[in-house]
Amino acid sequence: MCGTKAGLLTVAINSSPDFTVNEKSTLLLNYYGNYNEAFFVSLNLSNEVMISLIELSDEDSFKINLIIRLIDGGYNEKMAISNLVNKLQEKEFIKLFRQKTALLTFSDDEGADLLLPALQRAGIIRKWSVRDDGKYQIVCLSGFGQEDYLD
Repeated sequence: MCGTKAGLLTVAINSSPDFTVNEKSTLLLNYYGNYNEAFFVSLNLSNEVMISLIELSDEDSFKINLIIRLIDGGYNEKMAISNLVNKLQEKEFIKLFRQKTALLTFSDDEGADLLLPALQRAGIIRKWSVRDDGKYQIVCLSGFGQEDYLD
């Protein structure tokens, strides 16, 4: 946890029912640069706050970590995850939800190497690998409908 006054205040506001999701996520986003990733991981963020942070943030690495956190926490609606991935600046990811197979080139290999295993664990993609030329070969699941949920 964070021992600074601002950190303690952030924790208190995040756990208070007196603040809206938007107020909590705006506060967290404003202070994101002041704390290390471990501080944010230690916060008990609701799915709604994490989704709001994804919508407000301009930083893909932050968004990817939140998407992974949502998936690992049991968030499993395929269409909702597709919408969150669509909010990334890296537009190659959205092909995963539109094609049966995809050959992708990412501008940020680190983000891809973090998100692809999470999407595979969640059953959104079947398998993936990195080719010798640095492109990612991905076998996707297709046909996401409104009622599709992950296993």
